[in-house]
Amino acid sequence: AFQWEGFYGLVLLTCASQACTGWQATLAAFGAAVNNANRYVHLTTVNEMAHHRANVCASIGTTTSHNGKCIAGQNAFFATTCLLGALMADKYTKAGENFKNTTGQEFSEFTRAGLLASIVFTMLFLANTLTSCITMAKSVVSHCKDNNDVVPRKDKVFPATHIRPLANLVSFASIECFRLTISPMIQTFGAPLVIGQLFGFKGLLMMLSGGNSVAFSLNMFLINSGQAWDAARKYILFGMLKDDHGNVIGAESEVYDTLGIGEQIGGPLEDL
Repeated sequence: AFQWEGFYGLVLLTCASQACTGWQATLAAFGAAVNNANRYVHLTTVNEMAHHRANVCASIGTTTSHNGKCIAGQNAFFATTCLLGALMADKYTKAGENFKNTTGQEFSEFTRAGLLASIVFTMLFLANTLTSCITMAKSVVSHCKDNNDVVPRKDKVFPATHIRPLANLVSFASIECFRLTISPMIQTFGAPLVIGQLFGFKGLLMMLSGGNSVAFSLNMFLINSGQAWDAARKYILFGMLKDDHGNVIGAESEVYDTLGIGEQIGGPLEDL
């Protein structure tokens, strides 16, 4: 884009990347909605046809979710990188300098500090988010322990026995999720403000560029590893795993229960 149209091409690439990011995020959201619907169907009905259709939709949703998250991360990376390059060129041009030539020290103290801050704040955000996920899991366990509001009702017939308990559980989980996202959100908005005030434009530019690169690498690694955990369990749930004698290893097996631990690890990772 730069070779063909210069910085105007970079701006066009930024706009295109931002537009594609919304589309890919929609695909990722569709995958999450379908997977949640699949779990809801398995929890509330015993109809085999409904289970089969939910499994087919979940397999499609898993693929779209994985592809959507990966490509959305790539588009966001390209968009922010091009935008940062255009901003830097604009600043040097207004200062009467040639943005293609480096003058003075290539990496000043503020630039190095911004690069270090990008790594530190990215890792802190990752730790903060994982801590929130773990806290969320503990909160749900504590809420469900000895709580009659989430126990299936004995005075109703299935699936009515599970509707009200599931509604209570979803209500609690939704409020708890919003509460636990406050800390990562504050860190996200606060980091650029603090670095910009301490290290100026160069430090802020390097923090955004370095943080973008680190976050992109972590994004690709965590999404693929988390999706592998989740897909392994669905592989058994859909009856595709067989033993040496050709017998299907289904959801009642010990392997499926063991992979439940892996899904609890991979679930938060693929959403990061």
